[in-house]
Amino acid sequence: MPCYAPSRANCLEATHQIEVEEIAFLGSLHGAPNRALIIDEPWIGMILSGRKIWEMRSRATRIRGRIGLIRKRSGHVVGTADLVDCLPPLDATTMAIAVEMHGIDPGWQADALTAGWVVPWVLQDARPLVTPVPYRHPAGAVGWVVLDPTVTQAIAGRMLPPAATGEAGPMFGRAESIRPASPVAVDFQHGGTENEAGVVRLTGGNIRNGYIYLRSVRHLLPADAIGGPNAEAAAPRSLAVVLESGQTITTDVAGDKMIFRQRGSMRELFRAAGAREGDDAVITRTGSHSLRTTLRRGPS
Repeated sequence: MPCYAPSRANCLEATHQIEVEEIAFLGSLHGAPNRALIIDEPWIGMILSGRKIWEMRSRATRIRGRIGLIRKRSGHVVGTADLVDCLPPLDATTMAIAVEMHGIDPGWQADALTAGWVVPWVLQDARPLVTPVPYRHPAGAVGWVVLDPTVTQAIAGRMLPPAATGEAGPMFGRAESIRPASPVAVDFQHGGTENEAGVVRLTGGNIRNGYIYLRSVRHLLPADAIGGPNAEAAAPRSLAVVLESGQTITTDVAGDKMIFRQRGSMRELFRAAGAREGDDAVITRTGSHSLRTTLRRGPS
């Protein structure tokens, strides 16, 4: 069919999308996928950790079944999930109510609405792979990627088993049936889980400027350690953050950017470890107000 997109890249993407939508799904729920969805951080990390079950997109999809999850710009399939439903577009009210489903911070929701990221794709049983699987990225692919059979086979060998119950996660209803969750006060001193961890993919800007975006690991942070945008609005309590070198820094979190306010030591950590774009910062909670930060080499 003719393509009237304004650029060759857009034309390739549109053609690739049509091909993906028209391919019959060869797998089944909980089987190895033959296609994968490209998702950026922090969203893919939230999906794989079970804190996000709606992937927000600009249009609906007819695809259902087990899909691969590609971390954007990594060149690797890093997990799988069941795509089980596609809901009607959200408006400002339903997006605010459903924050626990899609994970978009209230401060970002207006931008998401303006950009058109309003269609929830409902995911279940998201699981990381034991190790990521490399794939060949086709020209023009920005959403879906059809996987080579050898990649599907490799994914099958690295999939974690379903939960012990053998059941998928809960199926959530249509957007209009959602009710706002009651506010929950989390007692990090007694109710938190030690050794709970989260992973943040580092960007070049993170490394150059000495900071780690903490939005995707906000569940690890006690509320009283998150302050305002400057030192005058520092949080009432600080965190003890142990770096990979063994050094401990004392800092709160600048709540406007969700980064550690003490940035000099982060720069030193990145320099000493030879950090590069695409590496992972692993944040582990070791106590109510203590964290451990280590670096993990990303895909080369």
